[in-house]
Amino acid sequence: MSKPKILVIALKTLEDFFSLKTTVFYLIAMLIVPVLFSLILRSQNAMNFSNMTLEMQAIILTNLFLVFSFLWISGLPLVLFSIIKCSGFISGEDNKGTLLILVSKPVKRSEIILGKFLAFLLYIAIMQAAILLVVPYIWTLINGLDLYVFGKLLGAVIPVYLYSLFVAIIFGSIATALSSISRNTVRTVIVLVFVTILIFFGCALIRNNIGQVYGNYGLYNFDINYHLGNAFNYFTGDLKMAPTMQVVLGTFSGTYRLSGSLVDPDQAIMPPSLPEYNYFSSTYSIVLWLAIAIGLMLFGIAFFEKRPIY
Repeated sequence: MSKPKILVIALKTLEDFFSLKTTVFYLIAMLIVPVLFSLILRSQNAMNFSNMTLEMQAIILTNLFLVFSFLWISGLPLVLFSIIKCSGFISGEDNKGTLLILVSKPVKRSEIILGKFLAFLLYIAIMQAAILLVVPYIWTLINGLDLYVFGKLLGAVIPVYLYSLFVAIIFGSIATALSSISRNTVRTVIVLVFVTILIFFGCALIRNNIGQVYGNYGLYNFDINYHLGNAFNYFTGDLKMAPTMQVVLGTFSGTYRLSGSLVDPDQAIMPPSLPEYNYFSSTYSIVLWLAIAIGLMLFGIAFFEKRPIY
């Protein structure tokens, strides 16, 4: 019995993904910053873990792990990788002159797109699982901490892993759709990289410098980074994050109120959590992102079905 055509395309694409060059590049891009951070943390004695209880060590590293996950492990590198790889699924074949051969085979054009996208998701699922297990272990090892701390850190892996898959689905879908529409891979990548920079840095820069205008005029409706941060809070909501780490996350995502002191003036203690803005529910933000991604993917498939190939 022959394999479904979509599976054949997925396996071939997955084989290309697991080339030594791609895999080594992905691992280095994802691990270099967390590893360097841990080395600096130890060399500068920024955290005197020896004077802390095991529970306190676990809480601090878990908080750092969550911030690093949003900004790096499940953040900028993952988005850029999704863009670079998925943007060439169709336009890349076109540029190489192999698209006409591919569509001439007894396979639906939708199966070509979906097969390649399935391979991408499988690759991300495998690689992110490995990275999200390696980073906590390396942090524990470099700082000479007990395996108890490593075990506690593992409690944050599954929520972050699910968020990673969410990010991959969103940006992979958008890039795949544009790949089927545009014939120029480089142009598509440049546009999407610009949008990514706007999401991770531009939105935060604008939001943090316009004061009440942001809320008064409902600009949060168009702040796609806020919706991304809202989704992150949904997946990691059961994990307690300290206010100091919420400040970092809130600066980039806009999900927490940052005005005022971190210390309660009445009780002279730090509150357990910063208040969230709650412009929208986390569920709304997730549905909004998925609607954009799925809508673009369906449009891309429909466009590719009718697109003349020559």
